[in-house]
Amino acid sequence: MNSRGADDPVAALTRITALLEQGAAAAAEPLARQLRTQRPADAEAARLHGLALLLLGRTGEAVACLQAAARLAPGNIAAWLNLAGAARDAGDLALAQSALDAALALDATHPAALDQLGSLRRAQGDAAGARAAYAQALARGGAPATALNLAAVELETGATAQAAARTIPSPR
Repeated sequence: MNSRGADDPVAALTRITALLEQGAAAAAEPLARQLRTQRPADAEAARLHGLALLLLGRTGEAVACLQAAARLAPGNIAAWLNLAGAARDAGDLALAQSALDAALALDATHPAALDQLGSLRRAQGDAAGARAAYAQALARGGAPATALNLAAVELETGATAQAAARTIPSPR
């Protein structure tokens, strides 16, 4: 990012987002880090930096960035969901639960939040809770992966008929 990036944070955020969507986390990370240095109160810069770090396997650093993003923008459900996923990946199930609680307080019917709740319940060994959360997410228009998650839990719990009958929705 050149000096223009500091003057045009929207362009910088757009560039970082595009790089992340292209799978170029290694190129996005230094740009996001620089933007965060220039604009430390920018929650989206912190969130994107956290995502870049997460994609690079730097989970601890990613969690710290995503905590900053959630702190800077407590009404941003994406920040809380990203934090929950990173914390779960890091093995910090308590932090993942706390972040999911914040996301669900913002929107208790958000499909991605319910899907992540299912994944957290599964990681905690609560198959029934995971199944219920995945079913709610699917009922709210969850992604095709949610149906796969639900079918996997059904198989794990011996509900093979339900898993076999499960249809996977087409991606939107």
